[in-house]
Amino acid sequence: QREVKRSTQDAAPEWLSGYMAEVEVNAGTLYRGVPGGSSAKAQLAREGIARPRGTAVDDASLRKHVLGEDVDSGVTSWTTDRDVAKRFAGPRGTIIETDAASVGNRAVPRPDVGGKYSHESEVLLQGEIRGNATKP
Repeated sequence: QREVKRSTQDAAPEWLSGYMAEVEVNAGTLYRGVPGGSSAKAQLAREGIARPRGTAVDDASLRKHVLGEDVDSGVTSWTTDRDVAKRFAGPRGTIIETDAASVGNRAVPRPDVGGKYSHESEVLLQGEIRGNATKP
């Protein structure tokens, strides 16, 4: 059974409501691919936990996050396409799955950074997310 921690402070600002509704209605399941190994990120993934490196959710930090630059953002990257998550996880990694409707209040609008990353069907989720750890 999937578990998502929520609290009253997780309530999203009103300006996000349209974006979250779109994520909830259109996504179904969200996937996060994490490469295998002994890193803390890999160990958490095997437990079904995705934890951001930091707390920043300003536009500059989100852009750096999406571009794969070094930043302590408060989001983790997810996708609506399991094949994309599989590519990120590799053969020995983990794919975390979660129901989009249960984490819709965590969705953060993804900055448009242009062509190279547009095929990833990326969804940014703020804070720690718990889901179901699966194999690629």
